[in-house]
Amino acid sequence: MPAFPDKLHRQIFFGDDALRLLEKLLSEKYSSVQKFILTDENTSVHCLPLLQKNVPSLAGAAMLSMKSGEKNKNLNSCIEIWKQLNAGGAMRSSLVLNLGGGVLCDTGGFSSSVYLRGIDFIHIPTTLLSMADASIGGKTGIDLEGLKNRVGAFAFPQAVVTYPEFLDTLPQREINAGFAEIIKQALLCGDKLWNIVKQVEPNTKNISDDIINNTLLFKAGIVADDPYEKGRRAIFNFGHTIGHAIETCSLIHDEDSLRHGEAVAAGMICALHLCSEFENFPKQLTEEICLLIKSWFPWLKINFPDDEIVHHIKFDKKKAGKPVRFVLLKAIGEPVITEKITEENIRQAISFGRGYLSA
Repeated sequence: MPAFPDKLHRQIFFGDDALRLLEKLLSEKYSSVQKFILTDENTSVHCLPLLQKNVPSLAGAAMLSMKSGEKNKNLNSCIEIWKQLNAGGAMRSSLVLNLGGGVLCDTGGFSSSVYLRGIDFIHIPTTLLSMADASIGGKTGIDLEGLKNRVGAFAFPQAVVTYPEFLDTLPQREINAGFAEIIKQALLCGDKLWNIVKQVEPNTKNISDDIINNTLLFKAGIVADDPYEKGRRAIFNFGHTIGHAIETCSLIHDEDSLRHGEAVAAGMICALHLCSEFENFPKQLTEEICLLIKSWFPWLKINFPDDEIVHHIKFDKKKAGKPVRFVLLKAIGEPVITEKITEENIRQAISFGRGYLSA
């Protein structure tokens, strides 16, 4: 796919030429500015050498580091990044390149967006989840006391550079977690993408460039029309209202917490029950989708009390003083946003998801 600027004037590079196009952008726009590359302990080993080999303009870039994992998506990590930027002499003209998955891009983007009141940054996603979803939306932020994305800002990268070869460095669990978001995007996009996505063999690393590309373009188009989530962009929260609450419970209780995509997978199964109950979504199709999700996550369970999950839903960042909003499906490609779901309905959905995943 060739590079293109979206309506937010970002450059989006995808495919085998992505790093070459990044080199061109850096040479033309950032040749004389100080560059910083943020990595974690995984991307510094597996992805940084490939980036440096293919992008000569980064030869003199200074290195920043943070620890991987959702539990490190917090203010302490931001403080460490700010200290490293400060020690490196970063100025408002400096550029940060975030080389990593969703946690790193969220944290690095937020840190960049407020350091010296904002310096430019570029996302170079290295996980399937961040390629297909997290790096596109301009949502940056961190968790607070285990609560997802409690502090953050809308800040858009100057470019998103998606180089599929980085996926070869990932363990299967990370691929599966990312594919949950691709399932979500396909259900929102419509039958054309869904019919392709549902044919992918579970637990494979062979996710085609076309699937990633089409998923990326679908989200980028909607985000460009609604960058601050005032309207249609909210559809991307399908599966996230209950999913985020499950993820928060796991962050609090589990030493090896659920990945974001795993929690969203559980949340989608719960949400599909509500789709059938309130939007006449076909029960046969609900069963088909739930079976597909379960085939990618056969071990997944909802192990937390209903009361705790409901508590976190009530304090979800999207509530904003209003009734809890749910994204449901009338049909594949026809999402609706509703505030009519009661607490009892939520408990029934959690019960459905718990039972389905335990069967």
